[in-house]
Amino acid sequence: MASPDAHTLPEYVRILVVEDDAVEMTHLAILLEELGYEVTASADNALDAMVAFARTRPDLVMLDIHLKGEASGVDLAHKLRELSDVPVLFLTSFADRETYEEARRTLPHAYLTKPIDPLALQSAVELALQQHKRNHAPEFDAPYHQPSGGYFFTKVGNHLKKIALDDIEYIEVEGRYSALVVGGRRYHLKTSLRELHEKLPADRFLRVSRNHVVQLSCIRDIDTQQFELHVGQAVLPVSRTYKDNLMRHIRLL
Repeated sequence: MASPDAHTLPEYVRILVVEDDAVEMTHLAILLEELGYEVTASADNALDAMVAFARTRPDLVMLDIHLKGEASGVDLAHKLRELSDVPVLFLTSFADRETYEEARRTLPHAYLTKPIDPLALQSAVELALQQHKRNHAPEFDAPYHQPSGGYFFTKVGNHLKKIALDDIEYIEVEGRYSALVVGGRRYHLKTSLRELHEKLPADRFLRVSRNHVVQLSCIRDIDTQQFELHVGQAVLPVSRTYKDNLMRHIRLL
């Protein structure tokens, strides 16, 4: 039976799963998908979870208290709270009061003890989303992937590298994913060009071919005969499909 507030929930609920046990993670993903939810990404440590959160913008984070690495699920929950009002549902194998109190201080939207029962899982997800909707705080409205300072973070080795939007010259397809070019250096992202383009300001970043998005302010020269762009040290082709749209964005004197 649907809960009384079920009609107020998102039609498609997108969930990030952060769990250090690979078997538990797979089991949980299967349960969530059988219940009709979409698992956008998974991670077993706080750093990868932060990267996945920034890229996928989930509606809910399911978070195990015990993670790989130095940072715990509680540490991660505190960091998420600083960045966003995304609802957090804690998972733990321990039902003791001390563990509960540690997690409770991060103001989670729900709490679920393993082993996980499908009905309890569905109820916990709905409860977390409903509580988030009731307690939504306007001061947290700005999404993480569009920080007011015009920057974002991407994973480079064991670090999160801060990249200013102003410094991005262009983005190109690299296999199934993308590469950001910043000052001649390439940053490889496990995100498609389309998904990355959707997260960037539409008035600044323009699709010029199937494989390239450029920042308009970084275009140094346009060869109107070959229809190529000089961006930084690169020469990029402009597809006929995108030619007219590019010219509409170019200011001529």
